[in-house]
Amino acid sequence: MGQKAKKITDKQYQHAKKMAFAKSIDGLPKKVAQWVDDSVLLGSRYLFTHRENGVRYGHCTHCHKDVVLELGRTYSAADVQNVNCKHKEIGFCPACKSTVEFHDSGRGRKYMYDQKYILFATKLRDGGILVRAGFVERDYRLDYTTVKTNFFEEYRVYYNTGVDAVWAKRWSYGFHGWELDWERMATIPEPSSRQPWYTDEKIMPKTIIMALMTRLLKTPICSTHRCRHIWKTSAEILAAGLIHMSNIRY
Repeated sequence: MGQKAKKITDKQYQHAKKMAFAKSIDGLPKKVAQWVDDSVLLGSRYLFTHRENGVRYGHCTHCHKDVVLELGRTYSAADVQNVNCKHKEIGFCPACKSTVEFHDSGRGRKYMYDQKYILFATKLRDGGILVRAGFVERDYRLDYTTVKTNFFEEYRVYYNTGVDAVWAKRWSYGFHGWELDWERMATIPEPSSRQPWYTDEKIMPKTIIMALMTRLLKTPICSTHRCRHIWKTSAEILAAGLIHMSNIRY
């Protein structure tokens, strides 16, 4: 069960909605997209290979370059092993040197898509925090040369002093048939296996989260009572998801 959202006035709600659904908020922010690429979907890097006139070629889904899998004038034992990687073996892209999984492009990709659930937060110009959660996905079932990271957002939670508001995407039947639209919710979802604020990473140490929140909210967090209060409050825990947009690396 989640935590009940605070009761707020209509004026407060309209302001929260205006901030949470500003036109500038769309898709993944650059820093979050980079984090997704470098951490969340790190394992979603492939080199699709095919042969043409006896020459083996590859396409890297990370750097999006086409490469020739052959040895140059100078090469190492690792290069020899790499150009001979077979289907589903781990190697590296000759162009960007990123670790990739080799895949024969002629094999079926009916179920080949990578999906993760993420949660991240950004600070708004009014001093509030916007938490966004949903799925990031890469679909390789069709043309693997044009694959992009898609973000299917499910929740938005706005926080500010004495104010929180939450929306979730829900299906509804309207004039044009079934439509997916945002609906205000009365309960803030609890982080769970479906809504992790750490994705594949281990749960963040309390000290790191408190240090981040201190920097974000510019409020000293030191007393034992306040630490326990923050750790037990769902809204504060969700807000700590900003750690994924920071420059912290593990």
